Parts: sequence; C-alpha cells; structure tokens
Amino acid sequence: MPLITANLTGRFGNQAMQYCYARAYAEQMGCEFQCEPWLGQSLFEITDKPITQELPRRSEIDLKEGEVDINFRGYAQSQRCMIYTKEQVRSWFKIKPNFIEILEQWRPKDDTVIAHRRAGDYIGYGYVQVSEKSYYDACGKFRLAPSRQRKKEPKKESL
Repeated sequence: MPLITANLTGRFGNQAMQYCYARAYAEQMGCEFQCEPWLGQSLFEITDKPITQELPRRSEIDLKEGEVDINFRGYAQSQRCMIYTKEQVRSWFKIKPNFIEILEQWRPKDDTVIAHRRAGDYIGYGYVQVSEKSYYDACGKFRLAPSRQRKKEPKKESL
C-alpha cells in the first residue's frame, strides 16, 4: 500500500494545520498515513501509526499532484492546502475524556469566549492575515471578547 508520512514543524497550531493537510492528502490518495509523535496525540484520540521508514521529503510547494510514498514536511498554510472538511477535522480531533476534565477546571463560569488574532510573525511571509478591523467586526458580530491588548499594525509601504 502506498504511504504518506508526516514530520510536523513549529508549535501546536502549525502542527495541527500540517497534520490536517497530510492526513487529508493521504486519505485522498488512498494511502496509509503515519505520523511522528506530536502534541495532538496527547490531546486528541489520534491513533496514527509511527513512521516506519524514510521517504523522500516534500512540502506543499514541491509536491507533485498525485505523488505518493513521500514524507510531508511543510507548513500547509496556503489556501490550496485546505483540502479537508470541517467534518474530517472534527473526526480527527476528538478531545480525550481525561483532557476534557482538565479543561473543565479552567472553564469560565459564564459563557465567555475569547478570540485571538495572529499577526506579528506572519507579516512578510505572504500568509493571509485578518485585518484588525475585520477581527473586531467579527468579535462584535459573534459576541466574542477580543484580546485586551490592542497592538498597532505595522504600516504597509505603498508601491
């Protein structure tokens, strides 16, 4: 059976994006999926097999359409990497019961939800960013509590 393996880079959010892309790609190609250990396996009911062999490395940039028997190692944060559905992610990322108990201890007594907007380290890499205005508009629309610290966005140079 053809194989897709994944080595994940960065912290949890980056790893989650990479995992979703690599696993969805493996499923689309009808491949077995193997993944190196990562934090998600502690939090979610993920039972992927560990990587058993070295394969040629590919990122989303140099992966040829339909290529299999590869080791995925990339950030997978471009629009073309969104090849998975919300339903797939929900099925992969089911929180383990013991972790739910831990989360319940930290849960606010009311229905507070906090929204986070990532910006600083994305500037200059060509990734899509949510503008400050859109962030605050969405917080208002969905009645979310925005981050308390409001940082100034760097000025963009005109061409």
